[in-house]
Amino acid sequence: MNSIKIEIAGEQDSEVIREIYQTAFPEEESAMVAKLAVDLLAEKTVPEILSLVAREIETTLGHVAFSPVKVEYNESCKAFILAPWQSTWSINKRKSVQN
Repeated sequence: MNSIKIEIAGEQDSEVIREIYQTAFPEEESAMVAKLAVDLLAEKTVPEILSLVAREIETTLGHVAFSPVKVEYNESCKAFILAPWQSTWSINKRKSVQN
């Protein structure tokens, strides 16, 4: 049995991340969401954006990103926004339900 590994995503993952989002979202949204997910890989923030991929052997199964946000009037509050988790499993599941 193969195990799934969670790894930090880098710019070398941009094409597979783009494919995941283009396949997961409806056609009218997919290009915009895919571009946003890929652009986050190069975005420089403090604290850093945490972008993760799930892999099984050499196959990338999914992607998620946590982007830092500031809470107005509360400098001590540290918060992150969770970008939508997309996986090849959810894509395949959606396709089987539609067929």
